[in-house]
Amino acid sequence: SLEARVREMTPEPELLAPVEGRPLLRERDAVEFKLTSGLVPSLSVNGEQVSDAQIAVRMETSETHIVFFRYLGVPFREGRNAVVVEGRDAEGDVKAWRERMGERVGPPVSLAMTTDEAGLTADGKTSPKLRIDVKDALGYPVADGTLVTVQSDAGGFIGADVSQQEEGFQTVTQDGIASVHLSPATKIEKREVTARAGLAGGSLSI
Repeated sequence: SLEARVREMTPEPELLAPVEGRPLLRERDAVEFKLTSGLVPSLSVNGEQVSDAQIAVRMETSETHIVFFRYLGVPFREGRNAVVVEGRDAEGDVKAWRERMGERVGPPVSLAMTTDEAGLTADGKTSPKLRIDVKDALGYPVADGTLVTVQSDAGGFIGADVSQQEEGFQTVTQDGIASVHLSPATKIEKREVTARAGLAGGSLSI
C-alpha cells in the first residue's frame, strides 16, 4: 500500500515521479515527492507554478518525520520538461531543492517496418506478420493507441480494421509497436507494403 511505502521511505527530500529515464506518456500526469516535515512544498514545471489545489495526497509519518505529496493533473509539454520541487521553512527560506528533466512522448516522426518471413510463401495458408516500430523525435516509442495506416499493392490484411472510414488498413500501437498479418499468397509474387503514422512513413518489399 502507499501508506506502507511511505513508512519505509528515508527522510531526505526526494523527487519520486516522474521517474528518471522513463518517458512521460500523457499531457497531464502525476508528480510525487517527499520533504522533511515542517517544510512548505512548491512545485513548478518549466517555470510555471503548479497550484496546491492539485495536491491529491498528503501523507505524513511520525516515525521518519517526512511528508509525501502527490500532485495530479500536472501539465507537461511535448519534449523535455524541467520539474522543480522546493521546500520552504516558516520564514520562506528554501531548505530543500530538487530538479529533474522529464521527457514527454511526442508525435510520430520515424517508422521502421520488419517481418519475420523471408518472403511470401505461395501456399494460400501462410500469413506473414509485419512489425511496425514507431518513435517520436527523441527516439521514444510513441504513446499506446497511435494510429498506423498500412497499404499493400497486392493482397490485403487479416484482422480488424480499427478505423474503417480511413483509407487503407488501420491498426494501433502498443509499447510503440503495431503489427498486422498479410493475407496469404496463392502465387509467387512481391508485395510492396507501406505504412504511415502521422508524418512518419515507410515501406517494405516482401
